[in-house]
Amino acid sequence: MSNRRARLWAGIVVLCALCLSGCGGDDEEPAAAPGSAYETVTGDPEAPPADEPPPTTTASALPAPCDLVTKKEAEKLAGTPVAAPAKGPESCTFTGPPDGPLGQFELYLGDGAKKFLDIDVQLDHEFTGLPDVGDEALLEDGAVFFRVGETWVALKVTRLDDPHLYRDDLVELAGTVAGRL
Repeated sequence: MSNRRARLWAGIVVLCALCLSGCGGDDEEPAAAPGSAYETVTGDPEAPPADEPPPTTTASALPAPCDLVTKKEAEKLAGTPVAAPAKGPESCTFTGPPDGPLGQFELYLGDGAKKFLDIDVQLDHEFTGLPDVGDEALLEDGAVFFRVGETWVALKVTRLDDPHLYRDDLVELAGTVAGRL
């Protein structure tokens, strides 16, 4: 067993030496492969490539997601006190206390909200149309998706009780958030 272990360590040392020998040497940076994450960009780096359509929303054009809902509104839907929100560029999450009860409220804004809806549609979730929220709105158990102009929003509630118990509050908050956009 010790001879086998010695060969394994010797192989690891050789592999490391080979990897390290590729580092350094010339000061010239290797050319990136086309389409790689490190591809050299010429022209305006902020402009989308000519062969791609512009994105439907941009993070800079949207308000901060956590500016669209208050902690009090999140607590009402979560059914429990919530911590300060975890902020993302297109999301805002309020979580309940770690020792319970289970309650969480999430808001997604922009392309991620639309993708969330698209996935639920593919999974054959049941939806109900909401005529008075934004330009287009759909409700499912525990979540509502709506669009104001080109901007999609998803509101999601996670609780252990019947989603019908907080459906009206969820729809009311969706109307409030739509008005804030």
